[in-house]
Amino acid sequence: MITTYSVVGLITDSLKEKSWKQTQFAKEIDVSPSLISRVLRGEKPIPLSMLDKSIALLHLNESECYTLYLEEWKMQKKDSRMVENYLVHCVENEKGGFAERGLNMVLELGGYLSAVYGAGEKLYRKGYRKEALQFFDAVISQESDKKSSLLAMSYYRRLLTFYESDIERSEEAALQLCEHLDYVLDEEMLEAHYKIIATFRLKQKWDHVIRYGERLVKLAKALNEQEYIGDALIRMAIAAREKKDYELSLKYIDQYGSLPIEKYQFFAKGNRLVTLITAGETERINDLLNFAVQNKERCFELMEFLLDSLVKHEKMDLIEVFFQEFPKQIKQLESMKGKHSIYDRHITNFLYAKALYYIKQGNHEGVDTALYAADIAVQLRLDKQAIQAVKLVLENVKMTTPDQYQKCLDLLQRLAS
Repeated sequence: MITTYSVVGLITDSLKEKSWKQTQFAKEIDVSPSLISRVLRGEKPIPLSMLDKSIALLHLNESECYTLYLEEWKMQKKDSRMVENYLVHCVENEKGGFAERGLNMVLELGGYLSAVYGAGEKLYRKGYRKEALQFFDAVISQESDKKSSLLAMSYYRRLLTFYESDIERSEEAALQLCEHLDYVLDEEMLEAHYKIIATFRLKQKWDHVIRYGERLVKLAKALNEQEYIGDALIRMAIAAREKKDYELSLKYIDQYGSLPIEKYQFFAKGNRLVTLITAGETERINDLLNFAVQNKERCFELMEFLLDSLVKHEKMDLIEVFFQEFPKQIKQLESMKGKHSIYDRHITNFLYAKALYYIKQGNHEGVDTALYAADIAVQLRLDKQAIQAVKLVLENVKMTTPDQYQKCLDLLQRLAS
């Protein structure tokens, strides 16, 4: 039943006041006369796009119309898709207050978490990732079934939202997702595992990388997904190396090196040398340098480790060769700043090695380079790298000007805040 105090009632009254016929109204808002007729007779809910055009054309009160729209939905218990579309429409059209009002209403009613998740999912896929978070968070706060796929997928979407922009919140989301990982949708299961181990790699939680890496390898083998197997094993090899379990690291390297995909065979050659050097076979540094020279176009990620190894083991003659051979690769590495946390870490470590080299050479430029590395690390909240660079400056205070020393103190203060 259509009442005067309803959305359709307000539109009908306004048309009467203006002496407009339905056909004229349909033409003005560019919809079919048959749709106008069905909506005004109460046979079809008013589409939100039509409601917006009506509000603009007839100068109706937007807040009143949207409130009535929700109240009518509440009274008539319409399909959950209707409220899902309402939430999406409000966000897309920058009506955040109306979206919040609708969300609160459906949460109070209960029974509509699938619509809330559906709205978040639609927005996420359309690129409204931050806006979608309120809907995923609502599912997380309201869903009591710990085995719910909606709950698992909401945690997963949180992880993806923060994955490239916020290391701390990404880690938090990854840890939460681990508790619900078995209930992620099948089509997202492999990628969910991959994002978890990639996040734990950034946070240097090496046991977690190996644990969930092994799960990913098992799942990927069952589905014959070779690239997930290779990517997992690469990160597991890094984790084992960082844990100083070099035998296990080499085992993982052999496994992905045996995959019938050329890129993993290539990575295995370089990473085997990295692991052997880290294990103490410093004579392999020359081999790694030669490998990088022969594969310049594919080795920019080796720049950090290679320079660090050359400097730490004081292979000064080879360092000059390094800078002569890899200007393009060094520039490529530096251009990745801010694109992903893993590259930010590579860059700060590279700059630290470069600063250490300059300082060993008695070159005062080393202090500026160390301060630059520390500044980047503080900005990106890479605390370990920031402290390392600041410590290098303080250990060489005789090479430091008062201004540089003060900048060093300022960086420490920013790091502590």
